[in-house]
Amino acid sequence: MTSKTKHSYLPYRSDNSGIYYPEHPDEFPDAMYQFPKMVHTMDILLWRYEERPDVLVSGDNAIYYQQGNPRVHRSPDGFIAFGVDRDAILQENGYKVWEVGKPPDWVLEIASPSTARVDLTIKREIYASIGIGEYWRFDVSGGRYYGEPLVGEYLQAGEYRRFEIHTSDDGRAWGHSPTLDLDIYAGDIRLHYYDPVAKEWLLGLKDAQAELQEAQRRVLELEEELRRRG
Repeated sequence: MTSKTKHSYLPYRSDNSGIYYPEHPDEFPDAMYQFPKMVHTMDILLWRYEERPDVLVSGDNAIYYQQGNPRVHRSPDGFIAFGVDRDAILQENGYKVWEVGKPPDWVLEIASPSTARVDLTIKREIYASIGIGEYWRFDVSGGRYYGEPLVGEYLQAGEYRRFEIHTSDDGRAWGHSPTLDLDIYAGDIRLHYYDPVAKEWLLGLKDAQAELQEAQRRVLELEEELRRRG
């Protein structure tokens, strides 16, 4: 989530550990606008891969792609890397492409007034140059900032090409992500994910809690009905 605010950065630690310390600005113009959308969106994917130590799900965290230069980085709203050592990466202050041995496989940006232009130009070029296989963009406004509610692109010969975006019966834009093997739907304030193999919608924490509460309510109703019947 990069803004036009200037950043300054501290160099390596004095013990030469290689840990980076970005000194974040005091405020991000769109942070309050983007935060709930980012949390709702990534919550589902965090749950999906929680038991996979070879999968890192993260967001609003720096991806460093030039060794020795902590000033050069980008911080997507969400990203996923497969076939990595998740715990080892989490010990670092950011995702260092040269240490992990590969860039993330899937990246998401959420539109906001001050970041949309960068998401459509500079970030897109950088993500392609470092080899990120899929780049998705979600505009919760329906297209005010990106010009369309949902865009998915895949990397081919160093350039991004668009996935086909469909319209569901209820008017939502959606596309299929081969990397996640999921259908991605643009929602009201978040993305929704459908597993076409299992033929089910993925749940986040809030949705799972709601389903559990509904199941508990039904159990109580059934117990009460059994008591009435003697």
